[in-house]
Amino acid sequence: MKALIVENLKIGISFGDKKKIIVENGDFSVENAEIVGFLGESGSGKTTIAHALCGLLNILPYRTYSRLVPEVESGIIRFVEGCAIDIARNPDKLRSLLGRGIFLMPQSPSACLNPYRTVGEQIREVAGNQNVGLYLEEVGLSRVYAGFYPHQLSGGMKRRVLIAMARALGPRVLIADEPTEGLDAETKEEMLRLFVKLVKESETAILIITHDLESLEMLQELGGVSPLKTLLLFSKKIIRGTLPEVVNLLNRSGQSFETNLLLPDIPPCRKDGGGLLQVHHLTKSYPSVGRVLDSVSFEISPGERVGLIGPSGSGKTTLIRCVGGVEKPDAGKITWKGSSLIPFPYKFRRDIQIIWQDPYTTLPPHRPVRKIIEEPIKSDAHSGKRCETTVHQICNFLGIKAKLLDQYPWQLSGGEAQRVAIARSIVTYPRCVLADEPLNGLHLPEKRRLLLLLGELFNFWGVSLLVVSHHMETVHALTERVMILREGRIGHDPVSLPCPPAALSFGKPYPERVQ
Repeated sequence: MKALIVENLKIGISFGDKKKIIVENGDFSVENAEIVGFLGESGSGKTTIAHALCGLLNILPYRTYSRLVPEVESGIIRFVEGCAIDIARNPDKLRSLLGRGIFLMPQSPSACLNPYRTVGEQIREVAGNQNVGLYLEEVGLSRVYAGFYPHQLSGGMKRRVLIAMARALGPRVLIADEPTEGLDAETKEEMLRLFVKLVKESETAILIITHDLESLEMLQELGGVSPLKTLLLFSKKIIRGTLPEVVNLLNRSGQSFETNLLLPDIPPCRKDGGGLLQVHHLTKSYPSVGRVLDSVSFEISPGERVGLIGPSGSGKTTLIRCVGGVEKPDAGKITWKGSSLIPFPYKFRRDIQIIWQDPYTTLPPHRPVRKIIEEPIKSDAHSGKRCETTVHQICNFLGIKAKLLDQYPWQLSGGEAQRVAIARSIVTYPRCVLADEPLNGLHLPEKRRLLLLLGELFNFWGVSLLVVSHHMETVHALTERVMILREGRIGHDPVSLPCPPAALSFGKPYPERVQ
């Protein structure tokens, strides 16, 4: 029996008098208790399609603040036999079905969890008087987390909370947008097992939007379905097939989604003597959680690129927040060129920049992209023309299209938002960059391109780099030394990775550092 049928879907984006079609004649279906993958390039319109199926494209912010307005021109959606809803004319009816009819798990879990209410209160809102602790335990979380607020949880934990909500509601269809992005291998497998369990126990149909072929291949194995049914958004068409068929099509078209990231050749780190950034016996604890960082010590030399890996919840992001001056540690020392960073002096804000893991929760939603990128240098004695030139240089270097500069963060795809976050961090020409999963939301060709650009750029500038990632390919490509954080402690024997010996060139001029 079909859980979801979509017919003749056509979506366009209006820009003044101009209109661009991103999908036309889109037809697909999902069976009860079936998992379907949905692939496509960053910015191709996958998330826009998901929002259209939920009736979210005609909400007020799009109409009020946007110059680029996505519109559903036609399309029929069926949840049960004989019940058809016109997506273009009846979006209100679609929204009335959100929850038990169709459950949307967005790319940024923080964006849909209320920061002012505990996890338990939010699950109870959808579960009624049922046992909240039981739902948390079903997704691998302790009952104690019911009293936590979303900001106290890691990204993987927030996604588990959303699955617990879906488990309580038992929706007919679950749409999961990049559900495994930014997770380590073990947590990723646990997340996929939860999807399989939800399918088997609730007969929920799941549509998974992702760039991660490895996750879809793992789902084939865990769910016992081979080959996995897969959709591909390609050249304005939704192509239906199996996972091997879709991968072959992509490879023939030159848009490879191979699971192994081909590492770009990045030149060796330009290191000068002495410790530029030094951390000594750093300790940080949170109420109800206990000690997150336990006497962490390390140093980074000028121009050195260092990786930090570890399981989800091990304290990697907390370490970034402490070093970047966002969190105040309980004990320990952090020094920059011999000066203390506790409390963080404003004069060093331009020298030390952070690329955050989740751009949707760290980019101000009420400001256009242009204002966001230029804000860090607007107050640094940049003239208007010089500021505009710098922003244009950085955006061109990172492949941020001019039309995106007037958009708001919530209108961008995950990959586009991540590039904006990177641009905002490097527009000040920093001396040290703290990067927390810097390539989230990007498909493999884009990841390789940005790895090469950032690696060569940081080497050209002589930037020191601390990269937090679960993807060893990213860490290997950008760094030459790796530290392992487990249970709040850094291992005594860091892993050494050889840097590739030679550089490739994309033919793009590097933005010169502004002195």
